Amino acid sequence: FSPPPPVEAQEKSLKTNPTVFYRETFNWGNPADAKGWTAPPGYSFTDPLDNGYTWHWWPNDSMNCSWMTEPPFRSSSRADGHLTLFAALYNNYRSLSDLKPISSSITFPAIDCSAHSSVIIEFETNFVNRGYQGTLNGMWQCLVEISPDNGIHWNQFNAGFGNRGGSRPNDIGPGETTLFRENITGFAAGLPLVKIRITWNSSMGLYFWNIDDLKLTEAAPNDLRLDKIDIQWDDKDPTTTETVSYSLPVSQVGNGRSLEQFKTWVTNMGANEATNIVFDVTIKKNDVSVFQESKSIPSLYPGYKDSLLLTGKYEPKETGTYSINYSLKQDNSDDLPGDNQRTVIFKVTDSVYNRAGDVPDYTFSFNNSSYIRDEWATEVNMNHFMGSAFPIYEDCEIDGISAYVTGGLANDGLIDFGYLVTFANWDFGIIHTQQLMKTDRLNLDSAMFNTWVYLPFTKDGESEFVKAGSMLWAGIQYTNWHNTETLRRYKGMSMGGTHQVPIHEAPAMTGKPNPMLQEGFGWNFVRTKNLMIRLYLHSTVNSTDPDGIAAFSVSQNYPNPFNYHTTINYSVAQEAKVRLEITDLTGRIVLMKDDGLQPIGSHRMVIQSPGLSPGIYFYTLYAGENRQTRKMLVN
Repeated sequence: FSPPPPVEAQEKSLKTNPTVFYRETFNWGNPADAKGWTAPPGYSFTDPLDNGYTWHWWPNDSMNCSWMTEPPFRSSSRADGHLTLFAALYNNYRSLSDLKPISSSITFPAIDCSAHSSVIIEFETNFVNRGYQGTLNGMWQCLVEISPDNGIHWNQFNAGFGNRGGSRPNDIGPGETTLFRENITGFAAGLPLVKIRITWNSSMGLYFWNIDDLKLTEAAPNDLRLDKIDIQWDDKDPTTTETVSYSLPVSQVGNGRSLEQFKTWVTNMGANEATNIVFDVTIKKNDVSVFQESKSIPSLYPGYKDSLLLTGKYEPKETGTYSINYSLKQDNSDDLPGDNQRTVIFKVTDSVYNRAGDVPDYTFSFNNSSYIRDEWATEVNMNHFMGSAFPIYEDCEIDGISAYVTGGLANDGLIDFGYLVTFANWDFGIIHTQQLMKTDRLNLDSAMFNTWVYLPFTKDGESEFVKAGSMLWAGIQYTNWHNTETLRRYKGMSMGGTHQVPIHEAPAMTGKPNPMLQEGFGWNFVRTKNLMIRLYLHSTVNSTDPDGIAAFSVSQNYPNPFNYHTTINYSVAQEAKVRLEITDLTGRIVLMKDDGLQPIGSHRMVIQSPGLSPGIYFYTLYAGENRQTRKMLVN
């Protein structure tokens, strides 16, 4: 015999695991039905456009058509199938030519909520749409509608997760699930004839919406939810609304540029009215508080939403890691406090400019979002681009670049890539670019997956120097030689992306050859992605001595390739401590050598018997605040 838990423990369990009083897992499979499934009594399906696209049951199986492959939906109750709506004849391989708009709904039978003083609706989901959310032509809507009176009146909730383009909710991967969850207390609590209607409108007829394990639960007594946050970078240009970068070189901060527009959106997910809600932002530099501001609202009823905006700014000037901490509090202790806080990391570094972050939240492949069909000219599969925009605020010199590579069909020599940096400008709405620098090309190798792959630029004494006010687009330029569309689309080179900060001015773009355009190349802003590119640069202030002699120069090692020893010549225009680092393609340091304090003039460093395996390496020579990187080969 085990005694029951204390009353306090029972109350806490009820608060953190509210009672589920309605659940639908869509266990509708029925071999005796000609269509393979049967909906229970009381469900109704509408297709007002009469296009044949209606909600239906789907087994735990993949979905395939000529232009998309989706693995089985990995929901909690996946074994008995799920609810789905296709915008294609999946597994019949229909072509793109007969796309039709969709306006389809499923209405659930009336649910008795009369015994419940609060109601939360939730379900697991995944979807992909095409275009933007809205009601105009070319737009789409994912709606959850609640009727308090058996279908006479309806209240809408947006289930689109703020998505744009072909993205998925919360950027989950194919087959994965995320949770839609809303407080519908004001439209369902205490009522006997509550109806749920789920509607998908899409004027372009792309792609699908999966739903499973729908539940109605009671709400926890006190539960605030921090829905999303916002932050902007004041770049002193009133015409832009700039996305905050994950890291900026110290040469690019200062002069009034600051973090600003700290904002949050909040929902009362609890059963009780929330009172004295306080939104706080605290910034810490290396764990020391450097900024704090808060704002409050007096109350928020169950299911209601609001937003709070702070007016303060913070200007980072020194190297270090800054944690920007958002938090919500109310008078009563929150029963589910896990969604009351959010942290954004911002770094000021010696040389690394990184728009996105260090750890990927998702994988992005331009091949997967661009139609590159077999019948098109070979050229359209060459020199595709995916990368990031880097506004330059102060004069600087570019040293190198790296990208976080996540996948692709590798090791067969049919995908090769390098890095490209271009100048970008707009002239009456037309994009003009000018190639600035590019690296050598490499064949995609699986050893590169889930690592930062660094390549240096070959400097010519001119192209590497960039003036303040320039806009650079930097990223991967690659060619996919695989000879079938499915391999190019689903096994193309991919890279990491993050949700580190909210996106304003698009920090990412893609491009591919287009002979119809004047420049022969078409560019696209990717307004929903933040891609993982690191651009290495340093200030050019005091980079030359009064006589114009270069502050630091490094020669190509000789011999190259080499087996047992090689020599590197370098020169410094002022006394400096010199050290060498050799890294492999993943950025791992494989050899270090300290050359000590060196006087003005030319010097030589000899590397003997380094014990390196055959392959490509990069050597970086540091002299004070200067550095240069070159490639070396070991036989």
